[in-house]
Amino acid sequence: MSAPLLAVDAPSMLFRAFYALPDSIKAPSGEPVNALLGAANLILQEVERRQPRAVVLCFGPDAATYRVELYDGYHAERPEMPDGLVGQFADAEAFFGAFGWTIAAHDALEADDVLGTLARLEAEAGGEALLLTGDRDMFQCAGERVAVLYVSTGKKGAEEITPAERDELLRNAIATDEANPRSRRYAVRRSSAGLEVYDAKCHGDYEGEPEFHAHPAGYVPASVLRALRDSGVLTLPEYKKLVRQFGQ
Repeated sequence: MSAPLLAVDAPSMLFRAFYALPDSIKAPSGEPVNALLGAANLILQEVERRQPRAVVLCFGPDAATYRVELYDGYHAERPEMPDGLVGQFADAEAFFGAFGWTIAAHDALEADDVLGTLARLEAEAGGEALLLTGDRDMFQCAGERVAVLYVSTGKKGAEEITPAERDELLRNAIATDEANPRSRRYAVRRSSAGLEVYDAKCHGDYEGEPEFHAHPAGYVPASVLRALRDSGVLTLPEYKKLVRQFGQ
């Protein structure tokens, strides 16, 4: 059996490493290199552990063109990239390329779009893919031929997400991504009080765990309810109940 393909969510790894390591780690020029060093260490750890046949670093814009077209407020409130990280992002492709790793960058698609595409193509070809990321949205890719290696805040190394854990996540209503809180507006929670839909507002930054504030939604667009239904977050009876509840 051929060794797996390791696809890396490069922006996610760089951001996590930037906040995990002190900016006192500098190049001879005096520029910080903490994000590059930390990301490289994370990747090398998985290379040693998993022995992939190839490593692909995925890059893309902060906001994919098609996502902005669908929702013009997408990522509108996301803070600017820290000054100490700008130069490291600019150097990232050359730096990671020096390891002999492949760079897959797209002008209009985000890194996770590229990651998901590689996973699908690899699985369709009969191979296996490993997705190294800090983005919970990628849990949906976990399957028989695709393993999601999740890097969470405050933990060393990556945790492999199984299909069962993916299904539990979807069923229990994580419609928001805690590592990228501004990418979703609505969340579903199940409790003793029953099924509740929240308008999720997150105020925080990329350092550490975000502060999550959820307020009951007074109105949820029909398109959001359909998306929650189609993704498996809502069952069909739950979907119909909420359609009636919100008068749609």
